Amino acid sequence: MNRSCLLVYTILAASAVSGAARSQTLDQSARKPPPGNQNGTICYTAAWGKDVNDGLSWGSAKATIMACYDALPQKGGTIFIAQNGNGDAGAVAANEAPGGGIWIMGANDPNYNNPDFFPPNGPWRRLKAPSVRFVGVASSSQQQNGHKGGIVHIGAGSSRDNNHPCIWLSATAGYLYFENLGCFYPGRGIVIGEASNHDRSGIGSVSGEYFENVGSGSSNVASLGPTVDITGSSFWLWFDHCMFEGNYKNSVKDNKRAAILMDGIGNNGVGLTYLTNLNLNGGGIKYVPGASPGQIDIRVLTEEGNYTQPIPPAVWITGTSGSLFHLSQVLVADPGPEAPPAIKIDSGNPNDVLVDTASASNGAPNVEGPATVLSQYGGMLLNQTVSPIQQGQDGFFNYHVIGQIDAARRNFGPTVVRFANLAPQMPSGWIKSVACGSVNLTVGVTGPDGTKNAAEASATCSSPFSAIDFYQRSHSISVGDFLIAGVWVRSVTKNGFAGSTTQPMSADFTGVKYTATGSSHGSMNENSGEWSWVWSIQKIKVTSANTGQLNFGVTVAKGNAIQMFAPVLIHVPAGTVSDNEAFELALNLQTFPDSAPAGSVAMLRGEDLLLSSHLNQLTSNGDLAGKISISNGVTGTKNFGQPYALPPVCVVSPTSNPGATSWWVATTTEGMTIRLSAPSTVSFDYTCHGNPN
Repeated sequence: MNRSCLLVYTILAASAVSGAARSQTLDQSARKPPPGNQNGTICYTAAWGKDVNDGLSWGSAKATIMACYDALPQKGGTIFIAQNGNGDAGAVAANEAPGGGIWIMGANDPNYNNPDFFPPNGPWRRLKAPSVRFVGVASSSQQQNGHKGGIVHIGAGSSRDNNHPCIWLSATAGYLYFENLGCFYPGRGIVIGEASNHDRSGIGSVSGEYFENVGSGSSNVASLGPTVDITGSSFWLWFDHCMFEGNYKNSVKDNKRAAILMDGIGNNGVGLTYLTNLNLNGGGIKYVPGASPGQIDIRVLTEEGNYTQPIPPAVWITGTSGSLFHLSQVLVADPGPEAPPAIKIDSGNPNDVLVDTASASNGAPNVEGPATVLSQYGGMLLNQTVSPIQQGQDGFFNYHVIGQIDAARRNFGPTVVRFANLAPQMPSGWIKSVACGSVNLTVGVTGPDGTKNAAEASATCSSPFSAIDFYQRSHSISVGDFLIAGVWVRSVTKNGFAGSTTQPMSADFTGVKYTATGSSHGSMNENSGEWSWVWSIQKIKVTSANTGQLNFGVTVAKGNAIQMFAPVLIHVPAGTVSDNEAFELALNLQTFPDSAPAGSVAMLRGEDLLLSSHLNQLTSNGDLAGKISISNGVTGTKNFGQPYALPPVCVVSPTSNPGATSWWVATTTEGMTIRLSAPSTVSFDYTCHGNPN
């Protein structure tokens, strides 16, 4: 930095302490631009300047920011902005037009060729590319909890309505950079992606813009806001070390309350936006999905309140719709009596939202809604009464790992039956529900347990979908009831299932109007021929009748042949278990036969409990019981499949009249022999009991 510039910065820093007057005594030797900057790509704007000045130095600074913008060449440049030492009162005007601000549009804006929108008729400017930087320097104003020093207050926009924001970008695809700037409480502080005619469908889409150490407050007038309004399918946006305030006059549920709104209503949605090191007050970041998925990265975010009034969540995702979110170090501080969660997700898949640190206050949950949670503030987690499972969350929670793990259910071991299975296990009890064409059901298919109790279904019509219903009959329905269903499925054609690549199963009522809450879980990805466990859980919230037809099955269509195995359907009457318990049961459910009563330990039909001992009762003549036949002989022998540790006690009974022939039994650890007193033809039933080792 040359001595002239050093003198200017020294004087401006001193003016922040001693007042505005001293800023008028700048060294006039600074009127010429510094060496190397004579190319006209730098312009100076200051509170003491005049637009008739050339803007080539602080001494000849222009008065309005957009006058400097006009002075830059079409390739852009850098605008340095300084206010005097009179604090907020020394703000720098952004635009000569009343109510105007830093308003820039690109060629796709519908008014790009309308002269009424540009000087001398209007406040808008056309985009200069590749880059324009707006940089506040030597400011005399500080933002509360500012991270990177002072900001320059700029006078722009209007607090009377939402149509005169401080910064308004429409259809800009250059690289606009804003640093160390603050807006004077307009109706909306920064508007991105809304066209000059207020169209938000995407014609004003903005990309490639950067905001660092930029702030804007709320006008605190009801119906005005949000402070930062991003819409119109905008993307590639960066906000770093910024501070924004939400409008306390609006309800916490109102989109206009947000400090930063990412609004996808009527457009493809906001994506590829990165927000880091932010401090918000009275409002959070609210994301409303659009027609296409996006990606949002939020790291190191604090939302503060005023202790008395309610505030919204620091991050509020109204629906993911396939968008991806990485949320790290999100904190809520100083909320009112109704503390919000730090992060709230209204709907979506837990894969869509990754949370690696979140912290709420005053007993509120750290994370509410479906997400993958790696870490969170333990004090608030321990206060939660709604389990992570019930909220659809995966991850790590107070030494617990939560997520669908199929290892136990895929091994098909004995299962303790909590509630009876309503769905027939065997395919002979299933129903073909034909929507069009015909449906073929083939039984005797090998299932994932190795038995032949699976079945395969195919259809001749692709639409509408037909179904294989495991259960279809009248059933009671009451508010508070839970329906838990699951089945093993496999795509024969290796292209997913009819109507869904991951989830062919449904369980619902017909003939009755009802609403329910819960979740449905398909295969991990598009099923390509592997056996997958799919399941769902519903809690009845409202019902118009006490009975309806309960249908539980899978869809099938032409080109989507499917195999099914061991369905299970559980009805849990209202009040039987807590909501958390019901979701635990659903997550860890292992299938079992429909014949097993509650309280029993059961295995699926066709499975043999062979424990390297003598329990293999599916063999015709096992070690515990069977039949020995003697034909015109005096001995009959049974060799044990597994030796006993000691000779067992075996009891035999003839199945026909042996006449005068007598018999006796000899046993060893290896087998049993029946001996007759005389040659005879006779059969015996036997049972053996002994050490099963």
